[in-house]
This record gives sequence, structure tokens and C-alpha cells, in this order.
Amino acid sequence: MQLIMKMTLSDLVDIHITQQYIQYLQDATLENGDLTPEDIELLLNPPHKSFEFDDEHDCDTLLSVQLFMSSNTVELYNGAKEAIQIAHPVNEILSYDQVKRLIAGITGVWPITKHMCPNSCMAYTGPLVDRDTCLHYKAWKFLLYLFGLGPGLLYCVLPTDIWRSYSKLVSGVCIIYQKSITQTQIQVAHLHLIQFVAKFESMYIQCHED
Repeated sequence: MQLIMKMTLSDLVDIHITQQYIQYLQDATLENGDLTPEDIELLLNPPHKSFEFDDEHDCDTLLSVQLFMSSNTVELYNGAKEAIQIAHPVNEILSYDQVKRLIAGITGVWPITKHMCPNSCMAYTGPLVDRDTCLHYKAWKFLLYLFGLGPGLLYCVLPTDIWRSYSKLVSGVCIIYQKSITQTQIQVAHLHLIQFVAKFESMYIQCHED
């Protein structure tokens, strides 16, 4: 058996996480993941014969499967199931979990659900399995408030000279954050950032040009 050496993890966050994912893949087995013993058994011993419903004896099961296949959510399935049972109390419709397991047993296919960032930044699996928020969300939220909403929210709140200086910072940062930028825009951004730094130093550090 080939031995896989443990890598030295980087101090840089993004590289560190990437290396952790690589290590997880190298160490992965059926037993150390999040598969249940039933899932592993089904994976190792999938069905090898066709499955047929008996229209007379399996009508409720067949109805449950058809209902499951046409429902996008648990709520839709349960709502339709309740409506059918009110109209036809004799029908014994399977629960959502029961029919899902039935289909998995017939097909050998079952869903694997992992939560992820709404912006598709990352999935909460592997080294991030215990997370429920995106690593980049707080930075994005900070940038939104500071550079997106800040000038409008702080208008007439900050003293005029401080607000104008802050707006210079926002203007310079927003320009350099663009996907594409012209030489003229670079010069404008540079000017605004220099003006912000000069004003900041004069107000808070008392640094004078002379």
C-alpha cells in the first residue's frame, strides 16, 4: 500500500483550507464520512433486479411514489397527502420519509444534502462541516456597510468635513474595486485616497506637511 505523507499546512487561510480538503480526500473512506450503515450497505449491495408494482395490491404505494416524484418539497408532498386522505380516508399514503427510503431501496440512489453559502462561495463540508456561515460573509457585509451604505447613512450625521473626507475614501476604494479600470480612473482613485490620508492625518495624527 502506498503511504500518503501528511502535508505541512500553510498559514494563509485560503491555502490552508485547500490543503485540508486535499487531506480529507486522501483520508476518505466509506466509514469516516457521513454515510449511515444503511447507506453503506445499499451502496455496496445495490439492487440487481427490476421492481414492479402490483396495480391492485400496491395502489397506495404507487400513488405515494407518483406523488413524491411530482412534489418539489416536503410541504407540497404533505399537503397533497393530507388532501388525498381527507377525500379518500381508506388510502394509506406513505410518509415523505418512508417513500424516500422506498425509492432509494428500489433505485440504489439517495440524496446527499450539504448546506452551502447562498452565494455559492463554499459548501459546509470537509473542514468546514461545522460552519453555518460563509468565511467571506463578514468581510462582504463590512464592505457593504462601509462603502455601499455608509455615505448615505452617515450624511448629515457626521460633520461635513469628516463626511467629505470619508466620501473620498469610499470613492477611491469603489473605483479600484471595479472589474475593469481605466488609467484616468486610477488617477482619480489615487487622488481621492491621497486626499483622504492627508485629511485623516491632519485631523487625528496632527501630521503637517512641513
